[in-house]
Parts: sequence; C-alpha cells; structure tokens
Amino acid sequence: MPTLKHYEDLPDNVTCAELVKEFHTLLAEPQGMSPLDLSDALFELASRQWNTFEHLSDEMKQMASAKVIEWWSDSDTRRAEALLGAIARLGLGDTLRLLQARDISRMSDEVRQSLVEASSEFGETVDDPYSGLDV
Repeated sequence: MPTLKHYEDLPDNVTCAELVKEFHTLLAEPQGMSPLDLSDALFELASRQWNTFEHLSDEMKQMASAKVIEWWSDSDTRRAEALLGAIARLGLGDTLRLLQARDISRMSDEVRQSLVEASSEFGETVDDPYSGLDV
C-alpha cells in the first residue's frame, strides 16, 4: 500500500488513466494508513483529478463518496477539511448533502464550522467541480 508521501509526491499533471489506478488502490484497498492520512491522500488525488478538467467516473465517485462517509470524523477538523476539499474537487454533491443531514450537535464546533463554511462556499454548484470554468 502506498503511503501519504506517495500521493503527495505525484506530479500535478498525472494522466487520467494513472489517476484511475491510484484512486482504485486508495479506495479499494485502504490498508496501513491512518484515517487522517487516507483523507489527505484522497484530497491529493482529488486535486490532481481536478487539474485534468475531466470528471471522475460515476463508479469512482461512488467509491470515493463511500470512503468520505466512512472516514469522516465529527471531531477531527483536519480530516473534515481534507474530505470537504475532496468533495469539492470531485463533485460529490450527494455526499455533502449527506453530511449536512447529520446531527450537527454531535460535531465539534470546528468541524461544524468547516462544514457550514464549505456548504456556503460550494453552494448549488458542488456537483460540478468545473462550474464557471470554460472547459
């Protein structure tokens, strides 16, 4: 299993085919990394995917969405912010809506604030990470 450093060291211009392999490795076989490192790795891959200006396949989006929900923590702000960043870059609007529907009273103040700010920032365009861009 690759480490977080592996994902951080990927070039910004990874091909879509290589990204699919990387996403599959991270999402299908997430072993040996902490939930925070997994969340950071997903953010790294999501950032590189966003740079391709191509949408992630529905299959990969479903896998990513399931892992965002699995890795979410109501008390870890750093993890929440990495996952919210991945949501935005991958267009996981349904995932954001699921998080918004959670009992926010169980979230730490910092996580709740991050979710509220992200929801406001992403607005109605969260499903399309390229909204407003000429791609």
